[in-house]
Amino acid sequence: MSWPTDDVCDVCPAHVFGPGQFDVIERPSQGSEYHPAFGYRKDRSTGVAVCVHPLKVGLPPGRYKSAGVPLPPDDLVISPPDDAAALGLWLRQIIHDSDPVRLASTLHEAEEAATVKFSPEQVIEALREALASAD
Repeated sequence: MSWPTDDVCDVCPAHVFGPGQFDVIERPSQGSEYHPAFGYRKDRSTGVAVCVHPLKVGLPPGRYKSAGVPLPPDDLVISPPDDAAALGLWLRQIIHDSDPVRLASTLHEAEEAATVKFSPEQVIEALREALASAD
């Protein structure tokens, strides 16, 4: 995974570190602060570099560096199948492979990607199918 430098903030750790080498949080908070000497924010308790704009780096919030949360699989969320009949299986695989901490955000990303190719009704039906058989 990579990001164009035009998309990320001037003070983003993505300019210095690769994916998984910093944490991503939903927004600035008192738990992190900007360090001019480094040129990016750091978590106050862990000292790990922190990005505060998940959409700009294309990663959902996660403690990738500090807690070893695995990066999301690019190919699953970005590439829904071409056939609506395979949509439920694709979503079931995403549920199976997802980190439990990130399941909600991963499903949201998958739903958004699927609605580009399929009608909302098809996506809902596939979600129902996937969730019913996700045990």
